[in-house]
Amino acid sequence: MENVQMSNGKRNFIFSLLFLGWIVDSLTLFGMNVAIIPISKELHLSQTQSGMVISIFWLSSTCMTLIAGWFADKFGSRKVIVIAVFIISLFSLLTGMVGSFVSILAIRFILGFGDGGLPTGSSVAITEIYKRGVRARAKSMLLAAQLIGGVLALYISGLIADTWGWRVMFYLIGGVGLVVTLLLLKFYHPPKVVKSTQDSNINTKIPMRDLYKSKLLWILVIMYFSSSIVHWGFSSWLPSYLEQSRGLNIKTVGSLAMIPQAFGLLSSILTGYLIDKSLAVKKSLSY
Repeated sequence: MENVQMSNGKRNFIFSLLFLGWIVDSLTLFGMNVAIIPISKELHLSQTQSGMVISIFWLSSTCMTLIAGWFADKFGSRKVIVIAVFIISLFSLLTGMVGSFVSILAIRFILGFGDGGLPTGSSVAITEIYKRGVRARAKSMLLAAQLIGGVLALYISGLIADTWGWRVMFYLIGGVGLVVTLLLLKFYHPPKVVKSTQDSNINTKIPMRDLYKSKLLWILVIMYFSSSIVHWGFSSWLPSYLEQSRGLNIKTVGSLAMIPQAFGLLSSILTGYLIDKSLAVKKSLSY
């Protein structure tokens, strides 16, 4: 049985910092989907180049997700999360300074390393600060933070880009992110999960070769892969489509593009609650 040694006040504060980190990440992630419209015009990017700016982010994010999982297991979540939010914030700030296709491509590639590390480190953090019965709810709240950031990013980025320009949007996101990084560095010190005596002799380490043989794992991988194609493909494509094919201004594009994320937010919160309730019922029936 796991025992998480932490007061409720400290637990909630740490979770709030994680929540802010996820919002900053999603602001730069979803904000680019709208900002790519004026960026393409200013830097004279072709549609292929614009697609590369968005997609190269996912390439580095994927690579870092695999590495960050090993790093977080070995050294804990704190280092992974602080470094990830710092990279996201700094390179969001630098995005506002780009002047060519090569520079924005390089910055987005490095920024993806931060995005790949944050969710992985946060998953470890949930096990460090929450007991088993509420972890699904806590994780769903972090996913909700991403969607909240998505709603804010798509609306605010359109508003800011239309009023002050897209560069200002990235300056603001990066500045806020650096403040969050400092708060995480100073206050985020999660405890290690302590196992009770009755479980201390149980070896829970699973060899990687056995993990790859798990049918359930591959089912989840295929499900997540398929849903990600639809979700991220749609959210990346929609703003440009609304502007180019429907002739909408960037402010209206941001307002309409946030609607799917708003519904996703409600679904994320509800799903986490239902999963925890379902597990609680199964546990009670087993006794």
